[in-house]
Amino acid sequence: MDESKGEEQRRGARTQRAATAFVSIACVLLLGAMVAVAVKMVVAGRGLETHRSHWLVEDSWIGFLVTMTLCLVAVICGLGWRALQRWNEERHWARHEAKWTAGRKPDA
Repeated sequence: MDESKGEEQRRGARTQRAATAFVSIACVLLLGAMVAVAVKMVVAGRGLETHRSHWLVEDSWIGFLVTMTLCLVAVICGLGWRALQRWNEERHWARHEAKWTAGRKPDA
């Protein structure tokens, strides 16, 4: 009975990962479509026209493109910061290992 419960949990986790991947891909594609519409409007000379969202927020197409650019910059900065932190931790870990394993004999 415990094995079937574990299999059911694995199946549920697999379904959840698949659904998350599907929704993520759909969101990226729809956001890309919105950016394409905004670029088309700016190229057509209608970039300063305001549009109202479903939540009654007014914005221009140029404002939308600026917001998307700032979001992209924030993601790139976050990934860069993460890479820097990972590199720094690996460097500290290597220094720590070198310090504490310098005089020891390897276990055989």
